[in-house]
This record gives sequence, structure tokens and C-alpha cells, in this order.
Amino acid sequence: MSELSHRSRELRASLASRPAVQTLAPLVLYAVFAVVWIGRGVIFHPTTRVLGDADRDKTILMWSFLWWPHALAHGHDPFVANVVWAPHGVDLSWVTSSPTLSLVLSPLTETVGAVFAYNFAALAAPPLAAWTTFLLARRLTRNVPASLVAGFLFGFSPYVISQSVSHLNLSCVFLVPLAALLAVRFFEGSLGGRRYTALLALVLVLQFGISTEIFATLALLSAICFVLAALLLDVPARLVPLARYTVLAYVAVAVFVSPYLLHAFGGGSAPPVRPHASRHILDLANIVYPTQTTWLRPSGSDAITSRFTSGIDEIGGYLGIPLLVILLLAVTMVRRGRARRGVWVLALAAVVADAMAAGPEVTVDGHPLGKGVWSLFQHLPALGEAIPIRLAMYAVLCIALVVAVWLAEPGFRIWRFALAGLAIVFFLPNPSGAFWTAHTRQPSFFTTSAYRKVIHPGDVALVFPYAARASWSMLWQAETGFRFRMIGGHIGQAIIPAECPWVGDWESLAGGEPPGGAAGFRRFLLAHRVTVIVEAPKTSAWPKQLIAASLPDVGPVRIKGTTVYRLPPGLPLSLPAGGPRLSSTQGLKTGAGRAVCGS
Repeated sequence: MSELSHRSRELRASLASRPAVQTLAPLVLYAVFAVVWIGRGVIFHPTTRVLGDADRDKTILMWSFLWWPHALAHGHDPFVANVVWAPHGVDLSWVTSSPTLSLVLSPLTETVGAVFAYNFAALAAPPLAAWTTFLLARRLTRNVPASLVAGFLFGFSPYVISQSVSHLNLSCVFLVPLAALLAVRFFEGSLGGRRYTALLALVLVLQFGISTEIFATLALLSAICFVLAALLLDVPARLVPLARYTVLAYVAVAVFVSPYLLHAFGGGSAPPVRPHASRHILDLANIVYPTQTTWLRPSGSDAITSRFTSGIDEIGGYLGIPLLVILLLAVTMVRRGRARRGVWVLALAAVVADAMAAGPEVTVDGHPLGKGVWSLFQHLPALGEAIPIRLAMYAVLCIALVVAVWLAEPGFRIWRFALAGLAIVFFLPNPSGAFWTAHTRQPSFFTTSAYRKVIHPGDVALVFPYAARASWSMLWQAETGFRFRMIGGHIGQAIIPAECPWVGDWESLAGGEPPGGAAGFRRFLLAHRVTVIVEAPKTSAWPKQLIAASLPDVGPVRIKGTTVYRLPPGLPLSLPAGGPRLSSTQGLKTGAGRAVCGS
């Protein structure tokens, strides 16, 4: 037994003496946890199942995974996507298209498909965020166990986990701790000014290409942390050059991403109107009450979280009682001078981040309290377009680092790690395979060559389901190699401004009779030069009735469970007599489309 114990100590000492092993082992540990805990439902079915829900938001990124390589290979301006919202097209500078993810994952996308690439990235996002936080915490504390805890708290935080349900671009936040790590290394003198500027610029460019929103809010939180550090750390000899080189890095980024900036701010495009953005705020009750993305939930949680105005894939501000207790203990117990001041900087930054996440009007348990901090930022250009609740990500990152500093304090630490372990238990994601696994919506009409028989290169198509969450038409189009263009498309906007004259017809796709009835909808189709209409499986009864009434003189074709209408050239504008009538009893739905169009 003693010999076995001796060999075990030798093995641990050997591993500790190998920096590469010590650095990479946590990544492996986090990755195994992610696969076992939330990824087991997709790991053996990576092309037919998807991590999270079946919401169509995922298809924006899957479509982008194929669009960017396609556009570059064919010499197109990748920002000008004329394959959706025909005949106008859209400028992708204000669309979640994530060129960084698209280009990095292109080998996977080309060989095994966009669904596989999405699942790979979605499963990699939490462990990567945990790992880069581990690296940052280890640099701050020189304590591996404390850093492992910090990594888990951020990488598998309710923010990252909730965004993993549907928003890959917002769960891929591993570059945020990496940017902070570079700043820490420059601050302590282990990284020179030129290398810091170059490496930070690279990290920021990559982050810009994943999510411009995270890029913008990172700049805001960085400025806030600089101000807090200047007030509390009293080390201008390092902070002044850090600020100077950081600004230089941002200037370099601006030069590199100038094609985007020209499209976004000089090309006549504008940020999409988000009529419901004010609903996506951090209800302060969420700090102590988790949603269904978290495994352990206090009794009565559902009654409280049901009053939160945001969706489950956005509500990520939960911290839990153990973490709040640790935060309180840390700001009162950490005694060493610089560590104490650093804890206060991080704690105050977390408070500011959550205050901004609370939105322009602060609420608790659904009840308004008054005007919030975000009201100072919501009307700023570009930055004001950010969704407030997503700023909660910075709060949990700062608190995770506070935990690491607190755990690394000298003295008896077993009870500290016990409390930190309890905080981890409170953060454990919902382990339900049913919660984390959804079947992809890929009809055999598109997954086989059947579509080639009735969809010709260059066709303009209206593809159903359109308005429902079951609509995956963006992915279907991309997987045909962009064989056809589409009117409409799911790009994060209910309707583009150029289509406002037809807003009633667009809203009729979700229910309710179009303004001009069947005859008016026929004019809508012909005005958009639609040549083919596809009713894929899961198309509801109303769109089928709408198309049949608008095109009684066009015979449908059934292929692989899909109904296809091909509109012949010269189709008359007027309806033939004696066709079927619309029998909708629904009123015309007026939602986000009318809000965009100002009606």
C-alpha cells in the first residue's frame, strides 16, 4: 500500500512538473463534463440531432457556415447576401453571420455538414470558456485548484448554458477571458507593449467575427474596469501604458474590419429594429431564482421565473445563494493589499454589469422599480442595439475570478472549497437529455436529390414552414449550394424595411387573411417574381389554404412528402373565376413587422 501511495505521489509530481499537461488537462476535464452532462444526446447522432432546442435561430449560423465559404469561393461580396429577401437581398453587417466561426469550421462543414459543425462548436463553447477562465485565474492566483473552480463557474454558468440552448455566437465567449489574460500579463510585465497590442488585436478581431455585440460590450466593460482600477489600484505607471496600448489595439482592429464598418455605417444599411429588445432584461429575482436550464431549483421557482419577460435562452443572470455568500466573504476577508483591491475592482465591475443587464427599467419579480443604468446607453449608436440581459455574462466572469482569489488566500481552505463546491452544484446545468437534444428538421426532399427535379438553378422560392419556429428553410437553401434564392428568410428581423409596403402579406404567412385576400397575395407573389413554392412537412393548414386559394390555376406536385407549386411564365395577375376561397376566421396579426414599419 505504501509503495502504491509513493508511486501515486510520484505521478502527481510528474504531472505537475509538465506545464503543457497542467495547462491542457483542465480543458480535457471540462470537455468530458460537457459531453457527458449535456451532449450525450447528440454525440452519437451529430448530423440528425442538434444541441439545445429546434428553434430556427440556429439556422442563421448553419446557413452562414455555408454562405461565407460559398461567397468567397465565387468572388461575391460576402456581406451582400442576395440569396435571401429577394429581390433586395440583405447586408449581413447587421446580421448574426459569425464569419470567424464560419471560416474556422469550414473544413468540418464541407466534409460532414453544417449540423455537425454546429454541434461541434456548441459542445466546445462551454469547455473553452471554462478553460480560458482557468488560464486567467491561474495567472492571477498561481493556484490550480482555485482556478479550476473559477473556470467551471464561468464556462458552465447559467449565462453560457442558457445561450447554448439556441445562440452559439453568444455562448462562444472564450475569447473574453483571453483578452483579460493578455491585459493581466502586460500589467505584470510579462508581455511587452508590441506583443500585447498585436495579440489583443488578433483576439478582438476574432471576437468581432463571432459576435459584434460581445465585441462592443467588451469594450464598454473594459473601459469601466479601467476606471475602477484607476480609482482603487493606484498603479498609474502600469495602467496608463495599458490603456494606451489597448486603444492602439482597437485602432488596429478598426482598420482590419473596415470592410464591415463601411457596409454597416457607410452603405446605407441600418441596425435591425428590435421592437421587443426592452423585454430582454435581467429581472433581479433571477439572481437567486434559476430557470429550467439549471438542475437544482428552489421550490416555487416556476411561479417566479414565469414572470420574467425574456426567453429561457436569454435568462442567464442566476448566481445563487452560495456564490453570493462567497462574494460577500471575499470582499470582507481578503486582506492582502493588492489582492484586496483587485477583489473590490472585480466585485464592483460585477455590480455594474448586472445593473446594466437590468435594462432601462429595473424589475424584481416582474414588478418595476424605476429607471435603470442601461437607459444611459440604450440610445447610443451600435452599442445601444445590444440586448441588456447579455451583459450579465461579465458579472459572472468577474465573480468567478473573485472566487479564485478568495480560494487562493493563505490559511485553512477546506471549508472554502466546500462552499465553492456547493456553488458549483448550484450551477450544474439541467442534465436532461430531452432538454438538450432536438431532432433536426431536414425533409428528405432536400436531403436527397429530389429537389433537383423541380427546383431549377436561379429559381426564386417561397419555402414553408416560414413563420413558425419549425422553419429551417435557411439551412435547406444553403445545403443545396444556394441553388435558389428565397423571398424572405430568417435573419433576426421579422421584415426588412424595403418590404414594408407588403407588411400585411408577410404577416399573413403566420395567420390571418392578407390585406387583399387571395387576389392580393397572388399579386404579392408575382411582384416578387416567385417561380416556385415549397410546402415542406410540418407546413400548417393556413399557408396551404393561402397558396391553394392564390394559385388555383397552378397544379401542385408531390415529391418525398413535400408539395411543390411551379409558377409558369406569364401567369395572369388576376385570379381565375370559381377558385377556392379563403376561410380564415383569424384577424390579421400585427407584430414585429408592423413595429419595424412604424405602423
